[in-house]
Amino acid sequence: MADCCREYEPLRKLLRRAACGLAFEPPAGERMRARLDSLLSSAPRERLNAALDILCTLADAPGHPLASPSAFNRTDAGPSGHEPERINRVLSMIDARFAEPLKIADLCAAASLSERTLTRYFAQHIGESVGRYIARVRIGHACRMLGDTSLPVSVIATRSGFASVANFNRQFKAARQMTPAEYRRRFRTAASADENAMTKLTERPRSLQKTREPAHADS
Repeated sequence: MADCCREYEPLRKLLRRAACGLAFEPPAGERMRARLDSLLSSAPRERLNAALDILCTLADAPGHPLASPSAFNRTDAGPSGHEPERINRVLSMIDARFAEPLKIADLCAAASLSERTLTRYFAQHIGESVGRYIARVRIGHACRMLGDTSLPVSVIATRSGFASVANFNRQFKAARQMTPAEYRRRFRTAASADENAMTKLTERPRSLQKTREPAHADS
């Protein structure tokens, strides 16, 4: 997008700068906290505006790299020294098969790693366990289906990879602090409010609406 729209160029530079991680000064963190309410708003457009505003703020803020590029080319990472490549294989398998019963043995085979090594690499590169990452992917897919479809919660649970509705409800509430049904209600309420707001924006004021003059009978 930055190739076509120059206003996105700062965001592209931010992503490149952040490849090795970035540490920002305290004032940047304070500005982020000031936008937290908007970032967690129930209105999708407000969340999007807040996210873009935060990214633009970070693009202009000074940041210190957390690691040097050479840190990703270590020769002591393992037998082949290709940790990111192996982790990417696991992530690709999870993205493609999250709705299936995934076994740790299958993920280990995809990465050619032992369970212990895969667990350590995942904690190092992803920042969470394999199980928590899979649950997060499944919950994200369920959120999209709850918002975009009218399918029953039981069907969404199955298509998102959960073995039972009870397990789905428990994990969803732990992740989103609300039940799937409540999430769907809130999502639709916010969507309806956005639609009404857009309708008001596109309606012409009465002063600009053409009024049809009553026809006069010929004399």
